[in-house]
Amino acid sequence: MKKRYVVLAVLAVLAGAGLYLAQNTRPADLPPPAVPVEAVAVALKDVPVYVSGLGTVVSMQTVTVRPQVDGQIVAIRFKEGQRVRANDVLVELDSRYLRGRVKQAAGRLERDRVLLANAERDLTRYRGAQDTGTVTQQRIDTQAATVAQEKAAVLADEGALEQARVRLDYCTIRSPATGVAGLRQVDVGNLVQTNDAGGIVTIVGMSPIAVLFTVPQKDIARVVAAIQSHPDAPVSALDADDTRVLATGAMEAIDNVVDQASGTIKLKAVFPNSEETLRPGEFVHARLRIGLLKQVPVVPSHAVLHGTKGDYVFVVGSDHKAKLVHVRLGAESHGQMPVTAGELKAGDLVITDGAARVSEHTEVAVRLAAAAGQRDGDSLPASEEKTP
Repeated sequence: MKKRYVVLAVLAVLAGAGLYLAQNTRPADLPPPAVPVEAVAVALKDVPVYVSGLGTVVSMQTVTVRPQVDGQIVAIRFKEGQRVRANDVLVELDSRYLRGRVKQAAGRLERDRVLLANAERDLTRYRGAQDTGTVTQQRIDTQAATVAQEKAAVLADEGALEQARVRLDYCTIRSPATGVAGLRQVDVGNLVQTNDAGGIVTIVGMSPIAVLFTVPQKDIARVVAAIQSHPDAPVSALDADDTRVLATGAMEAIDNVVDQASGTIKLKAVFPNSEETLRPGEFVHARLRIGLLKQVPVVPSHAVLHGTKGDYVFVVGSDHKAKLVHVRLGAESHGQMPVTAGELKAGDLVITDGAARVSEHTEVAVRLAAAAGQRDGDSLPASEEKTP
């Protein structure tokens, strides 16, 4: 019986030892599983080079309509926000007083013309009677002076009549320019004067229209070179979100001084604006094309990471491991960024999703995404999803 207890005790010790070893002995280290990522193949494309800046839309012609004579408004011939053409009637003033002044000036002119004609006839008679000795030379000279005076009076009357007619015409206020009428400042019955600061209405030209925008002074040399080679270099006006092109125009001028406070220089572009997509006072993002990068690698902007040593991307190597590659990038356009410097070539797989979970030499399992430049939402067939 004692022997049996000894055997059981030995078995219990062996079982305990085995359990201890099982719990405290670690298996050989296994390699970590491959990190799932999404990658896209680098493509070579021709990429336009732009400089851009925040700009303001300004009218090429803005006119505040003011009366040129004092008077009471009797009619308004336009609607607020209406498109008007040059010489369209906008406002009519009470013209009764000025019509009377025109008649007065016309009467004085007619009277002095009659006096002039009579003085000329007298002068002719005096000269004819000079040979008979009945008229002295002094009388002839005096009558010649009278004729000259009457001629001057007629000339003055003609000027006064013309002036009266012009002032009468001022009672019909016409648009000085083609554009869109703003909100009027007066109503029928108001007395308007020539020194009214607010005027009657403002006419703003809409087509063509200009955009004034600024670019950093470091880009001046490239901008000047682009304008010299292409005086009508294309300029795009984008909305406030910098996503949608509102209009396309051409460069007009570059300012001759740099703003020392901001370190920028002002540029002016002109847009046809036939559809009136741009409105004066609107803020836009202006983008000037200054060159073209031919056949450079292009990567999606969300594939680019930022570190203390600059921008970089992760590339999947032939050993299925991530490789960190530093790059220098151009301006982003439609979610794509050109690589101007860096060890990237066409066909390299750049990680676009999951890069935050990898580091140098991390093994990855790749699923191919849309190629660089492919439209958002496009996808590759299931047969193209693979693990290298």
